[in-house]
Amino acid sequence: MNWLKANWTVLLPIAISIVAAIWAYITSMRQKHLEDNLARSKVAYDIILDKEFMFYEKIDIIYADIIPSILNIINSLTNEYDYEFSERQELIAKGFKVLFKAAPELKRLCLTYEIYLSEDVKEYNYNAVEAIQSFSHFVIDEVQNLASDKIDITKCHEAKSTVLEACSLARFTIVFRLQQVANPK
Repeated sequence: MNWLKANWTVLLPIAISIVAAIWAYITSMRQKHLEDNLARSKVAYDIILDKEFMFYEKIDIIYADIIPSILNIINSLTNEYDYEFSERQELIAKGFKVLFKAAPELKRLCLTYEIYLSEDVKEYNYNAVEAIQSFSHFVIDEVQNLASDKIDITKCHEAKSTVLEACSLARFTIVFRLQQVANPK
């Protein structure tokens, strides 16, 4: 015990050095763990963003095909440009063919990429799919009236407005999401 009292000035700095070394080691391990977690989080976030952007690129092409087809179908049904009957039928058939291929593809993309998308983007794109499918059923019903020229022009324009609004809202939510990613707050 006397020896301890006599050498406390030597032992205290050694003890403090050992505690400081242990503390530094623990701190560096914690820092390394945090950096590893941050690196993994960044990689995961980058993967999610890549998938999200793939969805946006693919879906943009589909909307670029769908929207003119919808307009062509309505213009042909209502005969806005005084086309011959056979020309109207051909334009409707071409437009419907695009819708027939695009709606399932749009739905497939939504289902495939939904885990990477924000709730708004999912919701509005699913709404657009439903609107496109409803519009397709409307077109089928109206084509039956084409030969007798009993097309309800008001219903045609309402159907067009509904489906185009749904597509526009879906595209707007994508633009809004891209702005959020570009300018995080």
